[in-house]
This record gives sequence, C-alpha cells and structure tokens, in this order.
Amino acid sequence: MLPPGSKWMANAVPGVAYPATQMPKVGQDDIDILGKFNPGVGAQGFEFGDSAKFVPKGSDLVFEVHYTAVGTPQTDRTKAGIVFAKGPHTTRYFTSYGPTARNLVIPAADNNAEVVSESTTMTDMKLVYAQPHMHLRGKDYELRAVFPNGESQTLFRSKWDFNWQLGYVFTEPIDLPKGTRLIGISHFDNSAANKFNPDPTKEIRWGLQNWDEMSNCFIGLVFDAKTDPKKIFRASGPSLLPTLGPGPTRATLTDTSTK
Repeated sequence: MLPPGSKWMANAVPGVAYPATQMPKVGQDDIDILGKFNPGVGAQGFEFGDSAKFVPKGSDLVFEVHYTAVGTPQTDRTKAGIVFAKGPHTTRYFTSYGPTARNLVIPAADNNAEVVSESTTMTDMKLVYAQPHMHLRGKDYELRAVFPNGESQTLFRSKWDFNWQLGYVFTEPIDLPKGTRLIGISHFDNSAANKFNPDPTKEIRWGLQNWDEMSNCFIGLVFDAKTDPKKIFRASGPSLLPTLGPGPTRATLTDTSTK
C-alpha cells in the first residue's frame, strides 16, 4: 500500500508493470505490506487488541509479484480478498521489512556464512509477528532484541526452507520500548553440498533474483494509530556498514552481550 504523496513509485503508470530495476531501496517505512503470500503462509489477520491495517484515502494498492522463468509460457491471475475492519481504532498494525542486510557478502563455497543486520526502534511498539526472508542458500534465522536497559532476548530462532516460508505469530505481543535494537542473524550454505545452490563458485551479494540472496525479517508491529510509520525505525549497527568483505557478522555488533 502506497499512501498519498509516497515517492516510492512516483513515475509508475497504472496498469503497467513497474520494473524491479526502478524500485528504490527496501525499508522505506511509509510502505505498508497489506498481506504476503509465500508457500506455507495462508490468510492473515491484523487484530491485536483493537488494531487494524490503516489504508488512507487516495492510497495506491500495488501487487509486487515475483516470477522466475521456467522455459515455457505460463498464465497467472493474481487476486486478493480484503475484509474491512469496523472502527474506530486507537492502535495500528503495520508490517515493516525489519532489520535488513543490503550490504551482505557471502563467500564462494562457504557452508556456514553469517550475516547480521540491525534496526533500532524510534517509538514504543509491540511485536506480534515475524517472517524471516532469504533465498536458496539460507539455512537458519534468529531474531534478537537488545532492550534499552541492556538486556538481550532471543525472540525466535528457526531453520529456513525456501519452499515453506513460514511466518510466526507470537503467543503474547512483545513490548519493544523506544531504543530497542532488533538484530537479525542469518546463516547461508553457499557450498556444493547445498543441492539448491545455483552456483557455489560465486561470491553472493544482495539481489532480487533467486540466485542472489537477501536477509531480512518482515515484522508485524502494533503502535499508536497517530504515529508516523516513517519514523518508527532507523537502520543501525551492522546495517550501516559499507559492502566490503564477508558478513557483516556478529563481530560487528557494538554490544558484546548480543554475541
């Protein structure tokens, strides 16, 4: 969902496909993901307390569809259903891209490459949902929180399966006070032993295609309905580093309690 005034697809023509090469950087938090479909993910609800998704008048609803060629013509008819909530609502459910490692570098033949990313909360909020995202070399993902008082908590840890991309709804919402650091820790198998690996001889960096890689975690958040979603997060720590050698890894984290 693109709210009025968003610059994310300012030059797009309605009804015409918008090429990925013109997409801006992931993580512009005025973009709210109304829903996702991956293998393993079904219908999604957004009611936590009195929360609901907010779609401002004049917003554009955009389908972001990922295709990979299989060598023969294919037909697809994408559709979505929406159930409207009854208001008013004092809290808003917002889906963010979460901690994102656009600067990742995975060495050729490495069977356990580590990549770390980080975002810091700029307001109080509750975490209610998490869905890690990687591609064909992904092995596992962990999401941690380092709270303003210095305490560290592993929120979840899971294996990764590209063909079964599950999302996780927390039994109880997790309070994230302003200043909480959310840290994503992912591992990748870029070796020949990974039967899904497109090419173990190549160093891998961030990219949209399946033969590239990604490392982020889509997160469902609940916060005050009056809060500006563009101001809820800032990239921090390892996510601010330039794209250099392997990683970034946990060695780049500034707080040793998170290692």
